[in-house]
Amino acid sequence: MKKQIIFCLVILATLNLKAQRITENSTAEECVQFIDATAKTMLGKGDNNFILSEARFTGNDIQIVEKWKYFDLYYTCHIPDWQDFKQMIVSESDKGKIEVGFHFKNSNLQTEDYFHYKTEGQIETGLIDNFSKIITYSFMFYIPEHERDRIRDLETAAKRLQKLAIEKSGKLFTGKSLMRNRKIKEIEGKPTYDETVKFIMTFLEDNNKKSFFCNGAHYKNREAFIGEDYTRNNVILKSKFRWDYYSALNCIEEKEDKEFSIDLTKVEKIDVVSGVGFSGGCLQVGLWFIEKGKSATAQMHLPLWNVNYDGYDPNQIKKTEIYKAFEHLRKLCGAPEPLSFD
Repeated sequence: MKKQIIFCLVILATLNLKAQRITENSTAEECVQFIDATAKTMLGKGDNNFILSEARFTGNDIQIVEKWKYFDLYYTCHIPDWQDFKQMIVSESDKGKIEVGFHFKNSNLQTEDYFHYKTEGQIETGLIDNFSKIITYSFMFYIPEHERDRIRDLETAAKRLQKLAIEKSGKLFTGKSLMRNRKIKEIEGKPTYDETVKFIMTFLEDNNKKSFFCNGAHYKNREAFIGEDYTRNNVILKSKFRWDYYSALNCIEEKEDKEFSIDLTKVEKIDVVSGVGFSGGCLQVGLWFIEKGKSATAQMHLPLWNVNYDGYDPNQIKKTEIYKAFEHLRKLCGAPEPLSFD
C-alpha cells in the first residue's frame, strides 16, 4: 500500500511539473533551459526535405542547424534586448509540426544564415555559400505536434525574460554570442565579398565550358568553387581538373588528376603562369595562388586561357577583370601583403 501511495505521488508530481514548467517566478536560467529544451524536441525529426540536427538557445542567441540532401542550413539569431519582446505567434503546419515565433517591437534582432554544401558538382567542398546577414524583428523554431502543451509555457518564459530584463534595466545575458566572427572585410566604394564571389563564379562557370587543348596538353573536367570554411573561419578556393598530355613525336602519354585547396585568407600574391609553347603556336595560361609560408614552386592552380604564344604578356593578363576580381577578393579576405622593402 505504501509503495502504491509513493508511486501515485511521483505520477502526480510528474504531471504537475509537466503542467507548470515555467511560472511568473521562474528564474532567467530556468526560462532559458526550458526554451532550449523545447527547441530540441524536434532533434532528429523534420519532413521529407530536412532533419533538425542541432538546436541551441542561450538567451542571447538561438542557433538551428537543418540537414538537407545536398547541404546543411545554419541559422543564428542574436537577441540584444528582451525588454523589447512583444508577443509569441504560433502557426500550424500540416506536417506534424508547429512553428513558434517570438516577435519583438523593433527590428533589432541580428540574424545570419548560410548553406554548408556537401558537394558542388564532383568537388567535395565542405564549404559555406550564400551567406546572408539581416536585421529582423523575430525568430522562430518548430516543435512536434505532440508537444503542443509547451506553447503556453514558452510564452510565459518569454514574458518572464522580458520582465527580468526591464527590472535589470539593461542586457539580461552577458555570455559570448554564437554569431560567427567572419574574417571578411568590406572596402567602402568597392564590390562586396558576395558581389565579388558571384562575379568570379559566373566567369568560372562559363570559362569551364570552353575547350582547353593546346600543344598536346588538354585540361579536362575543370571545376572550381569558392566558399567559407566554417570550422577554421577561412575562405577556400577549390580547383579540380584532369590533365592529359600526348606527344606522337616523342611517344609520350601522361594523365593526371589534380585538385587544389587554396586558403584565400593566406594568399599574399597571385601570379600568372603558363605551360610550354613555341613561336607561331598557342600557350595555356592560368593563375598561381601563392600562400604565405608555402612552397614557391610554380603551379597552375586555375587554368583559364589559351593565348597566342607570340602575343603573350602576363602583365596584360593582370589587367583583366577576373584577375582584378581575385586580387580584390584576396584583400577582402584579409590576406597578407607580400614582403617588400620599398
